[in-house]
Amino acid sequence: MNALLQRALEKRQLNRENVHLRRLVKDACETPVMIGNGIAMNAVYKTIDKAAPSDSIVLIHGESGTGKELVAQMIHQRSTRADKPFVVINCATLF
Repeated sequence: MNALLQRALEKRQLNRENVHLRRLVKDACETPVMIGNGIAMNAVYKTIDKAAPSDSIVLIHGESGTGKELVAQMIHQRSTRADKPFVVINCATLF
């Protein structure tokens, strides 16, 4: 009986660890990463941190390939709605 209880406790611990590790992997794969620490990038990071807690609409514009969608993902992930879906809208395709 003691061995059976021990196995049940081990299984429970392994299941908890499995759930925890799955969350870590999921977060690591979904978290957008921006690289850079220059003056311009620090300004971008500050703007992201300022916009994230706001309920305001944010318009992100810039040249193609400059990371607009990445900035939008970072704002979303730091917002109060981070647990909701992130929907990309490419305004160029609307017209």
